[in-house]
Amino acid sequence: MATVNSWLEYKQHTKHCNLLNRNTMDLLAFKERLANTLISLGRTKAFITPPRKRGRPSTTPTPEPEVQPAKTKPRSVDSTPYEETIKDGLDHMPTFDYKPNSSRCKNRPCKFKTNVYCDKCNIHLCFVPGRECYRQKHRK
Repeated sequence: MATVNSWLEYKQHTKHCNLLNRNTMDLLAFKERLANTLISLGRTKAFITPPRKRGRPSTTPTPEPEVQPAKTKPRSVDSTPYEETIKDGLDHMPTFDYKPNSSRCKNRPCKFKTNVYCDKCNIHLCFVPGRECYRQKHRK
């Protein structure tokens, strides 16, 4: 009931701000975004663990894997978190990655490359004097 009331409040707010109807979320999309935001709220990489194998260990030997043709490299999907997560102010730490190639800064107007990323959001942002993309992205 609280979710539906929040969605109705969201719809009133979009009408007040004169947003087009096609730009507003329907109830299902609103619930999905709310759930994703609440799940990722306060989550850091330290809490994310790889899934464990389940069930009893097999007593039969595993078959030899078949030789498969070379697959093409899958395209990387941009996993930028929602704005609510980026601007929540919890556990955002600039971290240096030691990759040989730097990544492009994810702050919109910036075109530079950087090796600094946010530990929680997992997005690369500039963190040098004169370009404060990290601060701009995480401030409300």
